[in-house]
Amino acid sequence: MVKSALHFETAPKPTISVVIPFYNLEAEAPRCLDSVLSQTYEDYEIICVDDGSVDGTPAVLDAYASDHARIRVIHKENGGLSDARNCGVAACRGTYVSFIDGDDVVSPCYLSSMAQAMEDAPDRLIIGTCLDVNEDCVAAALEKMPGSTAAKDLSHEDACKAILAKRLPTCAPAKLFNLRYYKEHPFPLGVRYEEVRTIGKLMACAKEVRVIESPIYGYVIREGSIVHAQNATIEQGTEYVEAIQTALDDFRRLGYNFENDLAFFDSLMHVRVHDFTKRMANESEARTIDEMARASVKASYRKAVRCERASRAQKARLALFRYAPILYDVAMPVYNRLFKGVL
Repeated sequence: MVKSALHFETAPKPTISVVIPFYNLEAEAPRCLDSVLSQTYEDYEIICVDDGSVDGTPAVLDAYASDHARIRVIHKENGGLSDARNCGVAACRGTYVSFIDGDDVVSPCYLSSMAQAMEDAPDRLIIGTCLDVNEDCVAAALEKMPGSTAAKDLSHEDACKAILAKRLPTCAPAKLFNLRYYKEHPFPLGVRYEEVRTIGKLMACAKEVRVIESPIYGYVIREGSIVHAQNATIEQGTEYVEAIQTALDDFRRLGYNFENDLAFFDSLMHVRVHDFTKRMANESEARTIDEMARASVKASYRKAVRCERASRAQKARLALFRYAPILYDVAMPVYNRLFKGVL
């Protein structure tokens, strides 16, 4: 039976709202929802946003909603990931919100660990640890995730530096934050890489930061996902560069003395721009974007390698790209095949 709007209006408001966008994820949706429904935490609602799916996803979501009182489904025309997340935010009834992608999975203690870390601090940002998971190893990954987790406090400045050093994720999922901040800073529409564009703005809102040190979120690596898509365009490359600049500008406004950290973030993200050009079909356009990326890395490299929080592996990646680009292009695909999916 499909629940009416009155059912939710009269029900007690939950502490946490979980927003999950779905687009053509008929096969993956049950796996995701089963993991979210298996939480040890009880005081939450699930808002599934069907972003104009043209496969069987809508029927799958409606079936789950009929069987589980905490699930609401919103069907809308396709508007992209940002629009779907914003739509979910508008429907949230909880005090805090957490995002999950519809093809990923979470630990049974995903919400309980973040809720416990939040305690009674409405301006605290909780950041979870993510685990890259091969699609055929999801069950094993969930078994390896701990049943309980410890949290670590970071100063606001140290948290910002950890994000810039890629020690903490910029992605929207695996976080718990006050709903009002996502309403004040909605995900930008009509552009890609919305998470990179918004992380600095959200950090400006956070008064405290607490990190869940053990993995609670499984990022499932699928060959058919956007990350693995071929035939990238110059527009995508340009938008990625714009997103990097937006993030740098937002972090600079925070006023901390982290010139080397900003340089590292700038360099590493532009190395990823270079990697991106390998998927571009138009060689001339790829060369234009790649030359810009190489110039940016060259300009910021000396400061970037002085970033104290950056890992040795990431610094080695920068050095290889800076001084042996041909070897870099040979080595990185091999490295990614061997180590990208840890399970």
